[in-house]
Amino acid sequence: MKYIETHIDIEAPPEDIWEVLTDFASYARDGWNGYITSIVVDARAGGRVTAVTESPLLNQRELKARIISATFPELSWEAKLPVPGTLRAKHYFRVVALSPTRSRFVQGESVSGVLTATVFHLVEKSEPGFEIMNRAIKHRTEARNRQLTTANAGG
Repeated sequence: MKYIETHIDIEAPPEDIWEVLTDFASYARDGWNGYITSIVVDARAGGRVTAVTESPLLNQRELKARIISATFPELSWEAKLPVPGTLRAKHYFRVVALSPTRSRFVQGESVSGVLTATVFHLVEKSEPGFEIMNRAIKHRTEARNRQLTTANAGG
């Protein structure tokens, strides 16, 4: 098995990050996520995920996978080939509390199976896209929280 994992610390409670991450309609509508530019999710275990991703080192790609978990604090999905043991890729997002007002957003992908060496370079080329999304999650969550704080202070 090979994997890549990235993370970013965010000045927000974990639940606020989760709300931004799982507001799937906003990805295409608001254009805020530079890595996953559109996504349709059936969030039940085994539900389908269809997403369009863009990364500086890869052309636009369509992803089709199945949900493993969509329960706070982890969203994960898996894509695999129909022949057991050939290729299995799991993409995951986790939100980890560091304090009541600070959290870590973790994003990664693990690949296993006999074709891992053949395709893992694509995951490596996706890593800059992971970092772009991590920064976008941070920016959107912190901006949203500043707006809520300002609105509450003024009202």
